[in-house]
Amino acid sequence: MAQTAKDANASSSSADATGNAATEIVVTAQFRRQSVQSAPIAITALSGEMLEARNQTTIIDAATRVPSVTLTQGGSTFGNSVTASIRGVGQYDSSFALEPGVGMYIDDVYYGALFGSAFDLLDLSRVEVLRGPQGTLAGKNSIGGAIKLFSQPPEGSGDAYAEAGYGSYNRVNVRAGIDLPLIADKLFARASFGYKRADGYLTNYDYGCLNPGSGVPSYTASKDCVTGHEGGQEATSGRLALRWVAAPGIEDTLTFGVSDDRSQPPATKLIYANNPDISINGVPYDSRFLTGSTAYSNYANYLGSPKDAASFTVPRRSTALVRTVSNNLSADMGGVTLKSITAYIDSKGSNGSDNDLSPVDVQVSSSTRTYKQFTQELRLSGLAFADRLDWTVGAYYYRATTETGGRQDLQSSGLDFLSQDTSVSTSKAAFAHGIVSVTDTLKLIGGLRYNDDRKTYTFNRLNPDGSVPACAEFFPGCTPNYALIGMVNQTGHYAGTHLDYRIGVEQQWTSDVMTYAQVSTGYKVGGINPRAFFTTQITSFASETLTAYEVGLKSYLFDRRLRLNLAAYHNVYNDVQLTLHTCDAFSPFPGAPCAMPVNGGNAKIDGVELETELRPGGGLTIDGSASLLRFEYTQLNPGTGITKDMIAPYTPTVKLNAGVQYAFELGNLGTLTPRVDWTYQNAMYTATINESTNRIAAYDLTNASIAWESSDKAWLVRLAASNLFDKFYYFNSLDQHSTTQGGYITGQPGAPRQVLLTVRRRLSL
Repeated sequence: MAQTAKDANASSSSADATGNAATEIVVTAQFRRQSVQSAPIAITALSGEMLEARNQTTIIDAATRVPSVTLTQGGSTFGNSVTASIRGVGQYDSSFALEPGVGMYIDDVYYGALFGSAFDLLDLSRVEVLRGPQGTLAGKNSIGGAIKLFSQPPEGSGDAYAEAGYGSYNRVNVRAGIDLPLIADKLFARASFGYKRADGYLTNYDYGCLNPGSGVPSYTASKDCVTGHEGGQEATSGRLALRWVAAPGIEDTLTFGVSDDRSQPPATKLIYANNPDISINGVPYDSRFLTGSTAYSNYANYLGSPKDAASFTVPRRSTALVRTVSNNLSADMGGVTLKSITAYIDSKGSNGSDNDLSPVDVQVSSSTRTYKQFTQELRLSGLAFADRLDWTVGAYYYRATTETGGRQDLQSSGLDFLSQDTSVSTSKAAFAHGIVSVTDTLKLIGGLRYNDDRKTYTFNRLNPDGSVPACAEFFPGCTPNYALIGMVNQTGHYAGTHLDYRIGVEQQWTSDVMTYAQVSTGYKVGGINPRAFFTTQITSFASETLTAYEVGLKSYLFDRRLRLNLAAYHNVYNDVQLTLHTCDAFSPFPGAPCAMPVNGGNAKIDGVELETELRPGGGLTIDGSASLLRFEYTQLNPGTGITKDMIAPYTPTVKLNAGVQYAFELGNLGTLTPRVDWTYQNAMYTATINESTNRIAAYDLTNASIAWESSDKAWLVRLAASNLFDKFYYFNSLDQHSTTQGGYITGQPGAPRQVLLTVRRRLSL
């Protein structure tokens, strides 16, 4: 488990000799070091060099090249977050009360919140993307899969690097790192730093300024009627790791990390607007507030309607400050190895959202979030029975405390209130994993995990001035016991236990061909509805469960010039957690506001995945992947409004990726490498109730780069272009088209073509 940077990117001997063999990366997905080609699970490993060659700087960038994986930036309503799904299983709401369906890890430390999880890929050794349930393999139960980032460890090499880039929209990227020996053979330090900024690519215009005499007031004196921008970035991150070799076989790594993101809200366009019940100066909310279909613009002013002679102003920022400290201890105790991973995460952030993207106050909100997490993982591992049994046993503890506040100005529902909610979540687990070598080529695999989960969520809903509501604004006569009434110090509770297992077999037919088969289970813990508008909506929902049947092939062909991996799976998915926006059975009147997680029913998911890399020689590399998925509901609970022809949100059924590069050797002048990458995904839906109004059309993108590296590897210059053909497309949307929800549909357009020039310098001190 003591992974070095060299080990992490180790390649086969034939690759070292000829440079023509497909790349081979060492991973630790089964609690032991092994080639990714020897791991009997569906796993994609990306080395730091691969990420750099593809100009992938965030985890969202990296995920676009992995089959069956969908990662997108969350909408402005959800703050600085990602929407994550693997094989049709995931989570798209960043509320702390809801569990991620995909586990996110940095250096084996689990991050339990989608908020603040749009990680930059800073000074990485590799990324491992594991598909399918990871209950018996990863730190915390992850029903859909896990994405694990591993930093370059301190080795005391004396190496350092610095890079700077400049590009479109005044983009500035700066990165640096250094690896130093502090005490010879005993204490080593590695520090890394990153900074990025870019102007927003979507413009906020003042509708009243552009349309004088329309009846809509102007909010700016700007001559160009511009009030701001969206999609801009500004973030700083840093990491310091200290590695102490206390004795042979005993070492400890203490890591400090910080990430400070102060970016603009995600770029968002208004696609549909129709709510005649809401207006400004008699001007109704309708299609007049749409901009051109391919224009990167909107009319958001980030103001709520006047309350007490003052407007409610929403910040045009989506911030996340994440601070971490972790300690990783590994000790060889004479045939048994102890592994201890201790971590503390403290994050806070805020975001503003003008959901209706207009000067009309339909839905405007401002949110603050605080999240604190402590985790402790202990493992014991070793070999037994003449090294025929490779075993690991362990325990895991997780505790998270959260605070969620802010103001929700929802005129579409007649509500304007402050929220001051708190939650506590704990999880305790014990697990065991073993690999039995029946013969030198046949192995049996087994694992068990027992979990005990507890949650509480406390609601506080107050008037904008902080007083306790006496009635609901929109309800005639202010009848008590409806929206907001009684929503002070109301607490919901959840408790549950679960047992997961994994059974598998692998056969190494030759040194280059292996097949495997396995059955594994996973679950996503239940909880309490965090978006209750009425006391009757303070409900709990059960855990969802998954049983996955999978077979796979991993192979090298043609003297290892071709790597070809295949996987096929059948998932039985029960008690699927889905969010309903209509829940009359839990509301005092039809069409009342609702955003309730429920167990919608059962489903089955079938899919196949292919990954390949070809190195025919002469510096040419071709790589690609493909995934096909079929999602089908097999049973639906009454009252959900879901039909069997619908599929889960954020589940494209087809994903294709291809890349090609050629390294031209220039002798003493170094190497020149042009590269082109192409990705495609077919249409998907972004809401539980699939409709044309929440359908994201299929799209494909092309990225390209050309890089020069000096013969001594000291200098690297890269010119990269993303969205090379400048396509306009949407990658996410929010459907609130009914007037009771808001009467609008918004979409998040991907960035237009952007070009970035980067220069990197490596040196040895």
